[in-house]
Amino acid sequence: MKPSINKTTVMRIVIVVLVVFAGAVFSNFTVSAAPAPQVIIATPTRAPTQTGARTARVAELTDLPSDVFTRLTTNAVEGQAVIGQVLSVGGTVRTLDRGNARIDINDGTIIRVSPKTLFTITQLEPSSPITRLYLTLGKVWITLTGGNMQVETPIGAASVRGSYLGVYYNADLQQIAVSCLETSGTCSFSYQGVTYSMTSLQILIIPPIPPVVRPMTGVEIKDWILVLPGQEVRGIISSTSTPEPRPVGTGPGE
Repeated sequence: MKPSINKTTVMRIVIVVLVVFAGAVFSNFTVSAAPAPQVIIATPTRAPTQTGARTARVAELTDLPSDVFTRLTTNAVEGQAVIGQVLSVGGTVRTLDRGNARIDINDGTIIRVSPKTLFTITQLEPSSPITRLYLTLGKVWITLTGGNMQVETPIGAASVRGSYLGVYYNADLQQIAVSCLETSGTCSFSYQGVTYSMTSLQILIIPPIPPVVRPMTGVEIKDWILVLPGQEVRGIISSTSTPEPRPVGTGPGE
């Protein structure tokens, strides 16, 4: 006698078969996760602007009408100067017959360069107040708001602490002219072991030898007016009494 199967059992068997079949079908499908959003990182073309106090001293070309060439570091190749270039120690500035330039150091120092000039930055330390240049030929005008500037030449070195110093060196004739338009301290020039001192509105001349220190003439003062605002120069003149000539300097022990 065959066992009887009721309808409920049959329905249960059908449900189990359907569940097994559905699991086998869905197991053949691969579900891909949605792709992660792509992150694009832009590389900046220049360093971000520094907003805090900058302690490093930087020499930057801020004006150069024409005929100016620079070498930014000792090992760099000389090329046409561009406004905004930053000069490091060993960097040079060279101007041709019609070239002149202005270099600003971010401690307030300004270096103005005449035509037919060549100089090298020999000291510009981040924290030191001393700046040194080596003037191979030509002329520079220095404006200081603080610190100390030294301009070395093949035959001597000029120095000023805060204020206005002009240095001219003629390499062919071995001539030197160091003008001290104004100083709160002393301008000086070291020559053959002797240091010659100048005060405001004085100039040192070589030749003769020994050097002569005397008051600046109207023509020599006008030379400053060509690079500084005339009102600024006149203000310096009006506030400075003309000193007596000092034909000899002060050497060690004097």
